[in-house]
Amino acid sequence: MSWSVHSTMDEPIELILAFVAYYLSIGAAEVHLSLDSKNEEVLDTLSGMPQLYLTVCDDVYWSKTRARKRPISQADRQVINLNSAYTTSRHDWLLFCDADEFIYTAPDGPNLDQMLARCSQEVLFYTFPVAERFYAIGEDPKEIFDGLYRCRSQRVQEIGPEIYGDNWIFLSRGLLQDGPGKSIMRVGAGLDVNIHMPKNSQTATLEQLSSFKGSYLIHYDGLTPFHWALKLARWYQSMIDLLGDDKERIRRRRTSGRNRQAEFLYQNRNNPAILLAMTNLQRLRGEQIANLAVAGGIPLIRPNIQSYVDHIFPQAKINFKQSYFDQKLSILHSDFISTSGFKYS
Repeated sequence: MSWSVHSTMDEPIELILAFVAYYLSIGAAEVHLSLDSKNEEVLDTLSGMPQLYLTVCDDVYWSKTRARKRPISQADRQVINLNSAYTTSRHDWLLFCDADEFIYTAPDGPNLDQMLARCSQEVLFYTFPVAERFYAIGEDPKEIFDGLYRCRSQRVQEIGPEIYGDNWIFLSRGLLQDGPGKSIMRVGAGLDVNIHMPKNSQTATLEQLSSFKGSYLIHYDGLTPFHWALKLARWYQSMIDLLGDDKERIRRRRTSGRNRQAEFLYQNRNNPAILLAMTNLQRLRGEQIANLAVAGGIPLIRPNIQSYVDHIFPQAKINFKQSYFDQKLSILHSDFISTSGFKYS
């Protein structure tokens, strides 16, 4: 029984190294990365690394796909790359997730290999529920993986408006991110794979797979507040490029909460004070955290991503400071920042 992980990404090398180290450490047989743009630093550092496969998604690559040219929509690019990874995988299972997403299993429970080994042949995929990183007001996070985590629960959805007040309209069932999670899929089952889960299929439940209890897809929805604001503004620009300035068509692409985030951030992209204030959606007061905990919305998650990086890349001196990561992002996405007038500070 073996599994691999695939991701399409366009991120600073620090996050990519963390992603590779984490998944190799928790048992991935291979890590496949589709680089959404050519990144010489990544290629120079990681090319030839065992168990890691890099694909540069340049014009030549896209000309050989069903799209014939690079799709404007990031989601469309992801689905094409995921289909290729699924149909060519040499392993029993394939996990798809983004660069800022990490599977977490309870320390006192089975690991992912053991979970998959216990699956019957009838189980074709499992969708991991999301645990989203947030910051506690009063704390001063320094590194990109600092913070606490919140998750969805029925009770959170019932009392969410009371906990979050006016900010509830920006959330999707209690989280900033809008999807149900990401899936690990049985290879060779002929699944019609998609970003969150295969189409026209029903995910296995915890009643069927009790060993998966306590496992989550940790989502760092933006490794820094700047990263969060930048990625949503970039997404909204891509939708304008794809659909024109038709807000109703754009709004149908995401949940109402996620679209409100992206639209507001994009419309205020040249106002750093408003952008900064908007990132307060990622910060919660002590009272809010306590109420979420009572409602089952604060899972006990303590990932130690740094230890995995140190294990896989023992000689690397990787800077995970938020300020440094923001500098790298500014360089990586300088074209969008300059042409759109995006100003965070």
